[in-house]
Amino acid sequence: AGKGDGGDFGSARLPVEEVRDFFHDRLNYFPSLDEVAETLHEQIGMTHDDPYMTLRTYLSDIHGVSVQIMPGDLLQKALRRYDYHRRRVLLSELLDQPGRNFQLAVQVALLEQHDLINKIMAEAPISSEEGRRICRIGLARYYAGALLMPYERFRSTAEELRYDCEALCRRFDTSFEQV
Repeated sequence: AGKGDGGDFGSARLPVEEVRDFFHDRLNYFPSLDEVAETLHEQIGMTHDDPYMTLRTYLSDIHGVSVQIMPGDLLQKALRRYDYHRRRVLLSELLDQPGRNFQLAVQVALLEQHDLINKIMAEAPISSEEGRRICRIGLARYYAGALLMPYERFRSTAEELRYDCEALCRRFDTSFEQV
């Protein structure tokens, strides 16, 4: 489509494209988020034994936030919802265990890393509120991955297991997609 025939949309990009480009330009690497996630991983003694209970206890003890598993239809297709007034995280029963771990780690990011995420987002050339929302969730998800799979530990374990994705999933109690 050329100019004048209704096909020229200028240089406007969709919010998701702006966020994708920002992550790509940063090589999907945010060292400050990695560092704070790895520090928390060590502080709370997160192991592959039971990251769900570790995160659940952490949310309760540090933030006064409880966790409740809810029927999927009550959450209206959401996997996680934070009830600010009742101080609870609602997780869909449709999530498998690695999904529950990941959603709790995302919630930790949203509760604790607001300032750091905002600082990183200040560097992002994102023009819309929708793009900023997508970017904030993307950075919280990045932090969650770093909390569950701290880089150095994950790298050395991957080498030890000869990059066996299924074994890495079991070792870190994560999904194939997360690994």
